[in-house]
Amino acid sequence: MKPLHVCLLGCGAVARLHSRVARRLRGAVALSYASRDGERAEAYRRRYRGRHAFDSYEAACGHPDIDVVFICTPPGLHVEHAELAARSGKALVIEKPAARSVAELDTIRQTVAQHGVLAAVAENYRFRRSSSRSAARDATRPAAGGPMRS
Repeated sequence: MKPLHVCLLGCGAVARLHSRVARRLRGAVALSYASRDGERAEAYRRRYRGRHAFDSYEAACGHPDIDVVFICTPPGLHVEHAELAARSGKALVIEKPAARSVAELDTIRQTVAQHGVLAAVAENYRFRRSSSRSAARDATRPAAGGPMRS
């Protein structure tokens, strides 16, 4: 079976983390890297045995080998990069936080729907039992300002 070809936009700590995890997938995923700094993208490609290194996000999103774009750039760039990936017809994964506001998240949602691509937020604790219990416990606690009122 052909591996899923994922290109990580942004070559920082988050891309490093995901690259190490992807190694465990044993050939199911092929990685490429994109950065505004082509040398940095190439260094990641070499270090993690990736397929391609791109010196622009536009080149990465436009490349026919790429199936999924993983947005690992700072949150202030997520809307721009999600729009770029969606316009290019690429499925996308957005590192959390996906957006800085509800309005930005709505822009991403509309863009994804308009272009008919798949999108997901990289949330690794959503279904962890301990996180679910903590969220439920926090939701039922009184606010810091006093007891809950109806």
